[in-house]
Amino acid sequence: MSTTTKKVSVSLTPLKTILIGVVTTVLGTLIVTKVINSLKRATKNATIEAWASVVKCESISENNQFETLCKDGLEDRLEDIIYEEDQLVKNYEIIKNKQNIDENLVIFLNHAIGQETEQKKIFEDYLKNYRVTQADAFLYETEKKAKYDSLDNYYSRKIDLLHNRNEDALVEIYKTLADRYGAKNFQTPEEEIIVRKNDVTGKWKEVGIDKIFEINDDGTFIMTRDGTDYPVTWQLNNNRLTLSFNDKSGALNFLFTKLHRKFLRFTITNDNSQRQLCRQ
Repeated sequence: MSTTTKKVSVSLTPLKTILIGVVTTVLGTLIVTKVINSLKRATKNATIEAWASVVKCESISENNQFETLCKDGLEDRLEDIIYEEDQLVKNYEIIKNKQNIDENLVIFLNHAIGQETEQKKIFEDYLKNYRVTQADAFLYETEKKAKYDSLDNYYSRKIDLLHNRNEDALVEIYKTLADRYGAKNFQTPEEEIIVRKNDVTGKWKEVGIDKIFEINDDGTFIMTRDGTDYPVTWQLNNNRLTLSFNDKSGALNFLFTKLHRKFLRFTITNDNSQRQLCRQ
């Protein structure tokens, strides 16, 4: 007697097939969503960290360059500025190569590296021409001074143009990142300052001009130029220093834009010129 084993065919009903497909799709979607969210978080965190480094590097480089303007020799000042430009480019290269940072920040950094490299070349060219003029034995001192002034005017215009472009690009990338990831996560590129009375009192020398300011905490102020003293009274309000001349010739307004223990940057609002005082 032989026993025949019947093979039982098990088939899934359409409903079971549909349910398995739905579960698989849901699980797949959840996994993909989790991966995407994880990548977004990684990009956000990396970008926030990279931006903080950008702002810090910008601040250090700018402060160092302004501080070197307080040195007496033009050659020393230019050498220091070239060094600072080189350091900023190297720091930007390091930041750019960090993983997961926002592509817009990478674009900005590439632009900034190009701009700072060009600015460095301008300073190098300025230094080269200054040394050539300085070594020219056939020029009288008055002729040298005239040539120095011409060089300064020429290169200052080129540097100011590049600097303004860099500032505009920095503000734009800040707006883009703040809009995408939340403004609370990003420090503004503009430094917010509060200038107090003890920040401005003391003895100061204006960069590029033979002018000494002695600002006293009793509200008196003596400006010395070419050996002549000009007595002034002053008031400080909302980062604005108002100078009133005793000869009734009018008033000057200094709007402070940069506060440092060794220097003060300001705009004379009467003619919108940018100036710097160095602490003596």
